[in-house]
Amino acid sequence: MRIRGEKLTFKRISRYTKKALYERAHMLIYKMDIDCTPSSTKNAPDVTIAQIDKEYLDLLMRGKRPSHKMVMLGRLENGDRCFVAKRGDRICGYSWVREHSYYFPEIYYKVNGDQRSIWIYDELIFEEERGKRIQHQILSEIFKWGRKEGYKNVYVGILSDNDPSLKAHSRFGFKNPVKEINMLKVLGIKKHKITVRGDG
Repeated sequence: MRIRGEKLTFKRISRYTKKALYERAHMLIYKMDIDCTPSSTKNAPDVTIAQIDKEYLDLLMRGKRPSHKMVMLGRLENGDRCFVAKRGDRICGYSWVREHSYYFPEIYYKVNGDQRSIWIYDELIFEEERGKRIQHQILSEIFKWGRKEGYKNVYVGILSDNDPSLKAHSRFGFKNPVKEINMLKVLGIKKHKITVRGDG
C-alpha cells in the first residue's frame, strides 16, 4: 500500500498519525523593498541563473516523488516563475516566485501582499552545492527581474526552526520579520496567532 507515492511503513504510519493528532509550527514572514538588494554578489564559479519552463521540469526532480512534477507544472501554468542555478546542464538549486499572495501548506495559512509584491517560496539548494552562495545568486536574479517587471516588495516565509534558510536570507538582507504566525493544530482543528511588526 502507498500514500502519496510512498511505500507504507510503520515509521510513516506513525508520522502521519502524529501529524493528524497534533501539529505546531512557527512561521516568520520577511519583507524587503526590491531596491534594497545588495549591490555586489560573489558568484559561484561556472553557475548561471535562468528561468525555466515545463520542458525542463525533469531536471528539478532529484529526490522528488513523481506526483511533484504535476504540482510544478500547475505552478507554471498559473503564472509562477522558477529560477534555477545551473552549472552546465546540471541544476544546483532553485526558487519559485508567485505574485501577490502565497498559501503556506506548513501552517495551513494564506498570507496576502499588495498588488505590487512577489513571494519567494519552495527554495532548495542541493546538498552538494550548499555553502557556495548560490542562494544569494538566485535571490539577486529574482530581485533584478522583479525590478524590471515593476514590483516593489519581496516577501519570503521561513519556519523558525530552519536555521540554514534563516541565515542565508539574513545575509542577503531579510533581517527583521514583519509578521509572525504561530499555528497549532489539534485533532484537525487549526488555530493561528498572528503578530504584526513594523510595516507588515
